[in-house]
Amino acid sequence: MTPLKPIGFNKFALPFSVDYLIVAGGGAGGFDRGGGGGAGGARNATTTSLSLSTNYSVTIGAGAGSTGSDRLGDSGSPSSFASISASGGGGGGSNNSRSGASGGCGGGASGSQNGGSGGSGNAGGYSP
Repeated sequence: MTPLKPIGFNKFALPFSVDYLIVAGGGAGGFDRGGGGGAGGARNATTTSLSLSTNYSVTIGAGAGSTGSDRLGDSGSPSSFASISASGGGGGGSNNSRSGASGGCGGGASGSQNGGSGGSGNAGGYSP
């Protein structure tokens, strides 16, 4: 990371770089022998394309809450910085919905006798 170099009151030398880490909300576990919710996706890198005269939006994705009876766990919400996004974690499978949902990290399969498969990770196809 290149530190900002003050050159006066509220002035900085340009260009400057910013290291960022974006982490999305995690998925909820499934009901009744349900699989665990998947972790929220994460992205990190360094960018030098920021401008001091631009406002950048930041969204912090919430983790999913518990689900009702016989339901697949809800997926977590995405997080973003400017135009860079990370996908929320997939919900875990339940006794009736056996496979986990896709997400930043996929939700786990249920522990039922006829359990399905875990959900796919890297929803959104982001890299890194």
